[in-house]
Amino acid sequence: MAVTYTWNLIDAEVFPTSSDSQSPVNTENDVIHTIRYSLIASDTVDDLEYKQVHSEAIKVDTSNLTDFTSFDSLDREVIIGWVTESIKNNSPYPDPVEYLKTGLSGSLAETINPTSITKFFT
Repeated sequence: MAVTYTWNLIDAEVFPTSSDSQSPVNTENDVIHTIRYSLIASDTVDDLEYKQVHSEAIKVDTSNLTDFTSFDSLDREVIIGWVTESIKNNSPYPDPVEYLKTGLSGSLAETINPTSITKFFT
């Protein structure tokens, strides 16, 4: 099994204008406060593609906008970094991203080679 993992950035909720709690106050436009993402595990077996998806929304701390980067200047790697950092900071597991991947690959394996199936009476 050759499972691949893909981060999908679905969307972001932003405050059109937001001020932080610093002194002096920083005020910025299009301040991201929520990011919705999914982590997709996929594998192809006998020319059939199988997928399992974990989707979630994370909150972004907007209390300090000193190092603010404008929405239009953000790139995929930075946002994925925010997502993985949030996952790590809000999980009881030592490596929560690996834990998510392990769960997805286990579900994927069960989908490809089920240990139980449903049969119907005729």
